[in-house]
Amino acid sequence: MAGPFSFPYSPTHQEKHDVFLSFRGQDTRKSLTSHLYAALEKAKIQTFMDDDGLDRGEAIAPSLLKAIEESKVSVIIFSENYADSRWCLDELVKIMECKKNNGQIAIPVFYKVSSSNVRHQSDSYEKAFDKLRKRYDDDKIHTWRDALKEAADLSGRSSNSIGDESKLIDQLVGDILKKLNRMSPIECSNLVGIDSRIKEVGSMLSMNDSQSVGIVGIWGMGGSGKTAIAGAVFNQVYMHFEGFHFLANVSGELKKSNEADLRNKAISSILEEKNLNLNTPNLEQAFIKDRLRRKKVLLVLDDVLVS
Repeated sequence: MAGPFSFPYSPTHQEKHDVFLSFRGQDTRKSLTSHLYAALEKAKIQTFMDDDGLDRGEAIAPSLLKAIEESKVSVIIFSENYADSRWCLDELVKIMECKKNNGQIAIPVFYKVSSSNVRHQSDSYEKAFDKLRKRYDDDKIHTWRDALKEAADLSGRSSNSIGDESKLIDQLVGDILKKLNRMSPIECSNLVGIDSRIKEVGSMLSMNDSQSVGIVGIWGMGGSGKTAIAGAVFNQVYMHFEGFHFLANVSGELKKSNEADLRNKAISSILEEKNLNLNTPNLEQAFIKDRLRRKKVLLVLDDVLVS
């Protein structure tokens, strides 16, 4: 289980964009960024790309902050002059805040720069901060540096290691699709009048400490909204866990397969690996169990019958 977290249930909130692109216009607008945007649109991935001109004011536009908040994934394209722009740096800070508070996925792309340049603010990034220090206070500089280091430590893609830009774009689209597929919310219906129960179940989950295994049962007559409650809670909290899976219609699935198959299906989803098999004791099985013990996991079993 995950450590304690707040449960701000907000049934009206909904992301409007699948992807937000953060980039330095003069470096990549007419190259990688525009090509990536076209590839994402072709894949039917709703993408926000700021199409304003290069002349920008000092403060980041509220509309851009809102677009970041309303996106599921942010792709940060670090290029040579990214840190020259306060606008880009403020976007990055907002993205890191959304990652921490809302579970937004952030994917860094290192375009003709290394992750080390970004992490340690060396080379062109060092020159950019030499200029920034003359204009902004230490707190602002520290905030930007922390955001750059945090983003550079994330798993991403690098043009230096891939070389071929078209291959880089293909890999990025694949990465994003994989993330979005795992983030797709459980379809919930008949939520009218059960908001208080959703909050109650969510608060039970949030009370578990980081070392415990918590079990929350939702019991009731058929048609009373149990699946809707479980789905709504899952949608609100899954991003606080390192692995998650919603196993729907357990009783129906057991008529077509056995418990071991359902267990393997859930574990494969949680570990993001295909066709894991724990049916036969072996060294791999022990390693899989060790991996699961090190993860904070949310598993929902829907429609479980009492035998």
